[in-house]
Amino acid sequence: MSVILLKSILLRFLQAYSDFPEARHMKRFRFLSILIIAITLAGCGTETVNNSATAPGGTTGATVQATARPTDGYETQSIQTEGQTQSAPTSGNTSASTLEPAVSSEPTPVAFEAQNGINNENIIQLGNYIYYVSGERERDQGVTYRMDVRTGKPEQFNDVQMLNMVYHDGWIYYIYYEREHEDPYHEEDDEIYFSRIKPDGSQKGPRSEMPHQVRNVFIYDGYVYAISDMFIYNREYDDRNIPVRFKLYSDGTLGERETIFNDRSIRTSRMAVYEGWLYYTMDNDDGMVSSVEREDYGLYKCRINGADIQKLVNAEDYLKGQYVTFFIADGWLYYSINNLDANGDAIYKMSLDGSQKITVYDNCNLLYGLNYMDGCIYFETENNGRYEYCRILANGEDFEKLANISSLEHDVIGVTADCLIYNNITVKGGLYKMDLNGGNVVELSAAYY
Repeated sequence: MSVILLKSILLRFLQAYSDFPEARHMKRFRFLSILIIAITLAGCGTETVNNSATAPGGTTGATVQATARPTDGYETQSIQTEGQTQSAPTSGNTSASTLEPAVSSEPTPVAFEAQNGINNENIIQLGNYIYYVSGERERDQGVTYRMDVRTGKPEQFNDVQMLNMVYHDGWIYYIYYEREHEDPYHEEDDEIYFSRIKPDGSQKGPRSEMPHQVRNVFIYDGYVYAISDMFIYNREYDDRNIPVRFKLYSDGTLGERETIFNDRSIRTSRMAVYEGWLYYTMDNDDGMVSSVEREDYGLYKCRINGADIQKLVNAEDYLKGQYVTFFIADGWLYYSINNLDANGDAIYKMSLDGSQKITVYDNCNLLYGLNYMDGCIYFETENNGRYEYCRILANGEDFEKLANISSLEHDVIGVTADCLIYNNITVKGGLYKMDLNGGNVVELSAAYY
């Protein structure tokens, strides 16, 4: 992608935001600053990205996992790749070992897995292994690693970036790029595939061609559910942020794309399923252009076939300052309405029918989203220019500050049973992990953007 094109995209974003005086406030400044840094880095480094697998070693958006708790064992096979078998990264001696425990054949339709945060992005942990992508900006480059949490040693698991990883019924399902068009205005020319692989690296494939990129992927009742994830809102194709699903056949292949709603004005940025109900937001996808009417913004539920739509939470237009993020766990719907331009955010829990609402944590300045694992809510806050990783029990007790971080430098993208995983968005870049108490920082991938 050329520097000129990147600058053009940046100018379009800045022009869109310049019409709103709230853009001068801290949270929106951080949002725009991150965008500026990302575009600048892309312009400087597009031609020099290193696609080697020697780094000690995951697309965007909050990915909701549909998973099951691992319970049995697999013997590790030699790691197979889309092309030839590749050796593991050379940072230390990495040898094959036994996955323990390995995976259960029992599918779990709820978007929850005790070893993985509900809203992880391209990060999953199964047994003693964490799977993550190297994170090259060009998604048709890069690889996927797995790291043994007992030794800290990574090995190359696949020679493609396994995006939107979902563990289901003994398989890791994922999406990968074989070719990504360098011009984001021609996404229809991308070559994107859906495939699967066993957690030990065996029995890869087959693959199915995808009509476009997706995010927020989960599997329920024989279907792969997702949201169409077009980078540029294209008025010709008019296909951004559409809730879709694909029939998942027993051999791992996909059927044709189906839209969940006949009403194409329903656009969403987050979606989850629980006990036969689909929960979703309607907003303009973190400030991008959208066809959603302002009065329709909020959090909804409907039957899995799109019928019986009910509005649970009202929310204003993101460009006016608010958006909704949520997850479902233990029979409760947890959510926050983040006001990007003022303090006073709060985390709430609500009964699934919307009849009961309880404040879990308030008077805070939330950034981006929530994550959840093993009874704890994880989130990032800003306080007088200091950014902090925090967690609190789902009942609102035992609030903890896990780590202080530098302004504009880090974003948490995953939490597992063993660690927090975050990316550094400064000039250095990279993917890192640290203990859940905020200590023992280790670099996982130098290429991560």
